Amino acid sequence: MDVSPRGVVAFSRTTGGRRLIKYSAVSLVSVAVSEIALLTALHFFTATWSNIIAVAVGTIPSYELNRSWVWGKSGKSHLWKEVVPFWSMSFLGLVLSTLAVKLVSVYVIGHEPAALGEKLVIMLTNLSAFGVLWIAKFVIINKLLFHHRPEPVEDELSPV
Repeated sequence: MDVSPRGVVAFSRTTGGRRLIKYSAVSLVSVAVSEIALLTALHFFTATWSNIIAVAVGTIPSYELNRSWVWGKSGKSHLWKEVVPFWSMSFLGLVLSTLAVKLVSVYVIGHEPAALGEKLVIMLTNLSAFGVLWIAKFVIINKLLFHHRPEPVEDELSPV
């Protein structure tokens, strides 16, 4: 890919480029929702449980916006072809981010309630863990999950 300004602008005008921009926007929304949920949950729960809650809360708008706005899917979601794979990827992110948050929370706060600076470190850890999976998730969603597969058209001239 041409990473010059002209090449980036040209790419942004393609279907894949527009999709990547929309995917990025959805990611920003999902991150905002997750981080607000994480910060709120940290007032009531441990870092580990707060991370689990935040991932679950953030996955809902992520799925809906990716499916409808980014990939233009409408109608009922297919459980095994769309919902389960998407939530499985989110669960993988949950596992990785929970392990990272748990390690950081033990190192940073130990057994004390988290102060604001420590909460910010936990939030950054959560964000970093999901950032690692961001590109892989786009490729999987784009190529496998919400990929448009046109129905085969029967040739009108073929014998019946």
